Amino acid sequence: MTKQELILAEWKSIAGESVGVAELEAIQAAVRSQLNQEVSPAAIARILADEGVRLRHPEVLECDARWRAKHCEEPAVIQELRTVTLLEAPRTLQELESLRRKLVADANSGGARLTETVRQIREERMFVAHRQTLDKKTRNEARELAEWLGIWLRSPELFADWLELRLNAPGFKKQFGRD
Repeated sequence: MTKQELILAEWKSIAGESVGVAELEAIQAAVRSQLNQEVSPAAIARILADEGVRLRHPEVLECDARWRAKHCEEPAVIQELRTVTLLEAPRTLQELESLRRKLVADANSGGARLTETVRQIREERMFVAHRQTLDKKTRNEARELAEWLGIWLRSPELFADWLELRLNAPGFKKQFGRD
C-alpha cells in the first residue's frame, strides 16, 4: 500500500466531515506505524484536499507548524524557502543549491532529508495555490514556486540554467510583471 492509499484509507475509517488536528494526528500515527515513515500534516492535508475533503485550515496550519518545530532542525535557507516571495526566490534557491552541493560533497545523508523537506515545501506551496480564499496573485505565485521546486527536485544540477531561462521568458514577464 502506498502512502497516499494509506492516508485515504485512514481518512475513510475516520469518517469525519472535515480534517483538523485530531484527524491529522491519527493519520500520521497510522503512516508511522504501518509504513515506518514520517509525513507532515501539510502533506496529508494536500492529499485529502485533492480528494475533495474539507479542511479546517487554521487547525491544519497550527498542527503542521507544531510538527515541524518538533521534528525539524532546519538550516536558515529552508526556513526562508517556506516563506520566500517570488522576487526573493532566485537568491534563496541559489543558497539551496549551495547547501545541496555541500551535502553531496560531504557524502552526508542529509541530502535525502533535504530533498524530502523541499518536497514538503513544494506540497505546502501547492496547498496555498489551491486555496480559493486567497487572492489570485498569491495563488499564482505559490503555483509558480511549486513548479520551480518541482524542477529543482527532478534536476537540481540543471536548475540554475532552467531558472535563468524561465525568468527571461516572455510569458513569465507578462504574468508576473518582471522586466
